Amino acid sequence: MRAAGLEIWKDASHGHLMAQPCAQYRGGCCEAYNDRPRQCRNFVCVTLARFEKGEVSMREALRLAELLREKRRFLNGLIATHLPEFADRPLREALRETKRLLEIRNEKEAREIQERHGELLVHTIAFRKFRKEYFGQAGGGE
Repeated sequence: MRAAGLEIWKDASHGHLMAQPCAQYRGGCCEAYNDRPRQCRNFVCVTLARFEKGEVSMREALRLAELLREKRRFLNGLIATHLPEFADRPLREALRETKRLLEIRNEKEAREIQERHGELLVHTIAFRKFRKEYFGQAGGGE
């Protein structure tokens, strides 16, 4: 996968993961589609599985994909405002930082973070939930 220019990292709960967006995704399509890694070949998101079962139309699946892109663009704007040091970094890094902010245990610090970054945190949680619900791996994977 590294030979294809894909950034790989280890995750304690999921094993090896690929950075998103994928380095091979250009101009709206996969540049390595014919030689894509097994993980890509086998990945079926919830929306695709529902489409294949006839539970959702192509139009609805495409609408959900566009909605995810809109949510991502909006979230990137919030990241640029609230965490400018993450503005030019992969979204996953900013999402990790927002997760870290949510893990604050000290009540005073938690209030300060909520006041400074509340909007970002709310939209991050909503983005993650939407992404997992419609584009997470079908069958319960992440």
